[in-house]
Formats: sequence, C-alpha cells, structure tokens
Amino acid sequence: MSSILDINIGVPQGSILAPTLFQIYINDLLNLPLSSNSYAYADDTVFVASHSVPSTLVQICNRDLVSINKWCKNNHMTINYKKSHFLSSFGEDSSLNLKIDNNQIFQRHETELLGFKISDSFSLNGHCETVLDKVSKNTNLLKLCRPYLTTHSAK
Repeated sequence: MSSILDINIGVPQGSILAPTLFQIYINDLLNLPLSSNSYAYADDTVFVASHSVPSTLVQICNRDLVSINKWCKNNHMTINYKKSHFLSSFGEDSSLNLKIDNNQIFQRHETELLGFKISDSFSLNGHCETVLDKVSKNTNLLKLCRPYLTTHSAK
C-alpha cells in the first residue's frame, strides 16, 4: 500500500469522479481560439483542419499546435509525441511538416478513433475488415464450444 499524498494539480486516477474531473480540467482546451475544430472523448482529443492548399494547411496546423502546446504547458500537461499523428487526404506529401517543440508529428495512413479504423482516404474499409475478422473468430469459437453449451448459454 502506498502512502497518502496531497494532489496539487491533476486528477487522481482510478477514482469514480476521475473521468468527470478530467473533462472539467481539460474543458477549456476545447475552447481555444483555433483555426481547427476540436473534439474530445475521455483522454482522446482530435483536431480537424482543412484547406485546399497544403502549405496553408501546414501553417494553420502548426499555429494551432503552438497554441495547444502552450495551453498544455500552462496546465501542467504533456503531449505524448509518440501517440500524436495526423492523417492527410493529400497523400504522402513531404511538405506536411508538423511539429510541436521541434518534435516531428508523423503522418499515418490509418488511425483508430473511438473504436473505428479510419484511413487517410477517410474510408471505413479497414474498420469493416476488422469487424468482420472479429465476428469470424467469435463465430468459429462459438462453433467449437457449442457442443458444451446449453441452448440458453449459446444464445
């Protein structure tokens, strides 16, 4: 058992109120005056920006990233650069150079958001394949276990 310590900042993990307190704690992050739109669920935050010119999009994103990073530092939060990434409908464009404190934010071709796999073409094909794979595996497991289950348990 660990000793009790005072919490001067942040939210105690594992408590019943932790999710609610965390949302209150980061709520003003979503109200920053950004050019991008922001969306949050639990501890996942997504910023969505668009522009038809890649160089302008990079300027918009990097300006917003400076504001987000400043907010995080002021609120004693750190950005996990290893988990931070972006999708782009421009394809593999090396001019999309996004950074936070000189840490490169890398482009991915697919990401997961709220349990959905989304590709850089903004297709849900990857998600459908994942769901079909899970259903297939679970169906096969049920088929193997079925002789040992009652009808009620199988349903």
